[in-house]
Amino acid sequence: TVPNPYPPHTGNLTLNDELKDNSEGYNWDEGSFGNGETCSFSGGSYHVGVSLQGPLLACDAEAFTFSNFAYEVQMNILKGDRGGIFFRQVGTQGPYYYFSIKIDGSYELDRYNGNTSSMLQGGASAVIKRGLNQSNLLAAVAQGSDIDLYVNGQSILQSTGSTTSQGLIGVAADATDQLAEVAFSNTRVWIL
Repeated sequence: TVPNPYPPHTGNLTLNDELKDNSEGYNWDEGSFGNGETCSFSGGSYHVGVSLQGPLLACDAEAFTFSNFAYEVQMNILKGDRGGIFFRQVGTQGPYYYFSIKIDGSYELDRYNGNTSSMLQGGASAVIKRGLNQSNLLAAVAQGSDIDLYVNGQSILQSTGSTTSQGLIGVAADATDQLAEVAFSNTRVWIL
C-alpha cells in the first residue's frame, strides 16, 4: 500500500500504473485519431502526440470514473510547450477540468462546461522544471467542489468549481501554439 502524499492524506490506492503498456486493465486510449493525434505506449511510457497545430488531445483511462480523489502522474514534454492532466471528464466533449503546465514555468486550470472553456486560475511557479525533457510530477486533489493542484509535491493552486463532480482521468498534449508530444509515466489515484 502506498500512502496518499496529498492532504487530506487519506484514501485507498485504486489505480497504480507505470504506464509501460495497457496490461493493468485501466483501458487507456490507444490509436491514431483525426488531425494527426495519437495515444500510444512507447519506450516504457505513455505518449500523447499532436502533429498538427491547433488541437488539444486528451487520452483517458476508460475503465473507471472518479469523484473524490488524489491523482498524480509524471509528465515529460518532449516536443511543444504544454501538457497536462484531465480529470472529472464526462464524455469526449466534456465537461471536464484541465490542469496544464508550460515549459516556461507557467500553469493553468481550465474548466470546460460542454460548450465553452474558461481559465479558472493561472500563474507561474518556481517548482515547475522548465524546458523540454524535464520530468514534472503533476497532481490534482478533488474533494467535493474543492480542487487543489500540485507540481513536484508542492501546492501551487486551490480552486472551487462545480462543472462536474465525477468523471474520467486522462493525460494531454496541447498543440495550441505548436506541435506537441508528451510522455507520461507512474500514475496513481487514491479514492478519498
